[in-house]
Amino acid sequence: MGRSLSVDKTVGAYPVFKADDTYQKPLPAVASGIDGTIVGGFSNDGDYIALPMLAADTFDYFDNTGTQIVTSAWSGGLAVTDIDAACDTWVGPMYDAAAGLIYLCGVDTTTTPDTFYFASINAAGTLTNIGNAQVTTDFANPVTFNKSAVQPGAVCLYRTADGEGNFFVRAAVTGLVEEAEFNISTGALVTDTATIIAGHFGCPYKTANGTYINIGNHTVGNSVLAVNVAGSGTAGAYMAVDTGLPTFNTNAPYTLQWGGRIVCASGIYVNGAYGPRAFTVAEFDSKVDALAKALGVSV
Repeated sequence: MGRSLSVDKTVGAYPVFKADDTYQKPLPAVASGIDGTIVGGFSNDGDYIALPMLAADTFDYFDNTGTQIVTSAWSGGLAVTDIDAACDTWVGPMYDAAAGLIYLCGVDTTTTPDTFYFASINAAGTLTNIGNAQVTTDFANPVTFNKSAVQPGAVCLYRTADGEGNFFVRAAVTGLVEEAEFNISTGALVTDTATIIAGHFGCPYKTANGTYINIGNHTVGNSVLAVNVAGSGTAGAYMAVDTGLPTFNTNAPYTLQWGGRIVCASGIYVNGAYGPRAFTVAEFDSKVDALAKALGVSV
């Protein structure tokens, strides 16, 4: 079982995460193009993607000078209704570097239960529909990618690894995390919505060894970060310690699989103040697993 801990950051018993990048890129020529946080683009030369924060926001692609790219589906920004006209909210995206594609998910919440639509987009702006499916059991909370100070838990899209596995939609609700699995090629429902973790998580990333991690939505004493780790089906353990992970005092972070790295980001971008941190997968996984071991979490 997990246990709750508050650990002084000077103890030094926990691994320190070393960021690979901060993604604090130049502001675009039109600052209004930034709706949510920014993450790296396809070229890895300083280009970047501005993620949506609200259902009405768009994905926007910028080159390394801050000029918006408007090729094909990128023109005017990519709206959730571009995935399908029925979609009214976003699920957090996943950038698969092996495939060279950003995988997208939009949701039609007017159906009962909700219907999930999947698509992909490449650097050239080619938007490809994958398919859709209606879950049998709705997630306990309304589906949204809005991870703001007033939103307890965003819903994000994951794969087992770049180029590997189906789509997993994970959502945090009070005291637990739910997940549904969809086919990567057709969007068909594989496994219906079910609880996978007991504990307070938001957009939990899963390591290759089966450890889940979520960065908390607050710091402790304005100095150390709240971090949750858990094994599938087990209660999570909480710690408050300086690990080198980003601290966001006003907007709760989420953890994304992005371009062969793991990105920890705030729900809003404000002139670089909440610049996301990117970590190599090997670095991130090893440190998360070490945290779980230190906190006595079984995976």
